[in-house]
Amino acid sequence: MPLPDALRECRLVPGRPIAGAVATLARDLVVHARRQSSGADSIEAVHQCRLVLKALRALLCLVPGTEGSRPPARLDAALRALGRHLSPTRDRDVARATLSDLVAKRGDPRQRAAANRWLRGLHRDPLPVGSVADAVLGLDRLQASLLRHLRRAATPASMQSGLARTFRKARRWHRRAAATGKPDAFHAWRRWQKRLEAQLRWTETKPSRGFRSLLETLQERQEDLGRLHDLDVLAAYLEASRKASRGAPARDAKSLLSLVLDRQRRLQTRLLRDGGGMPVRRIHRAVRRLGKF
Repeated sequence: MPLPDALRECRLVPGRPIAGAVATLARDLVVHARRQSSGADSIEAVHQCRLVLKALRALLCLVPGTEGSRPPARLDAALRALGRHLSPTRDRDVARATLSDLVAKRGDPRQRAAANRWLRGLHRDPLPVGSVADAVLGLDRLQASLLRHLRRAATPASMQSGLARTFRKARRWHRRAAATGKPDAFHAWRRWQKRLEAQLRWTETKPSRGFRSLLETLQERQEDLGRLHDLDVLAAYLEASRKASRGAPARDAKSLLSLVLDRQRRLQTRLLRDGGGMPVRRIHRAVRRLGKF
């Protein structure tokens, strides 16, 4: 799901503040929340708001502040808390869609039948009522602090510092994922690489063919890491179902879990083989224009 235009199209030009783009974004969010006619928010609205909050945290890291490349701690913590309020919204929807897609492409007839039986017993999680509106109100309260921080003009040094920190974090978690194969490491790699991709977009005002190719590569990695995350969500539900059931339902969950784990292993291998993790040299070239990396 794309970000609102105010965030997707803004660019950090050294010497120019970006507070105007954020003010436009805040207005767009308020209008969006008022259009929520039902008592519960839609999945799409919740995720749009989560994307905005994550993007704001990434954007703050590129503007000089009192803590180097880091945004003010209180402001960052407040944005993170608003995001947490929106988080528990779609796990079962992810599990449902992931399993349906997986058995359609890779399952045999018995596994398809088992998936249909298992999905019939999977009830939808209720969405938190008014969560988007609550998050928008919280963002509205933070607007003065956001604008005060973002009135500072970005500098090559602040952009380079923020990018370098994000890159180090992403590379560290990539190495840990390669060494341990643990889901938490892959998820952390995904989060930091997503932030890196967004920050690269914001700091490139005249994208070259090589830069666009780098963004396409990072986006492909993100899609694979996102699929891996969805498989982990599904595996957790299947494992809980296997432990809580007996007889045929337990056998169904076990059969489906073996299919999911096999797909996870294949996807992890593809993500890590042939230098398929992080295009380090290309990232270095993209950042070098901002100063010494």
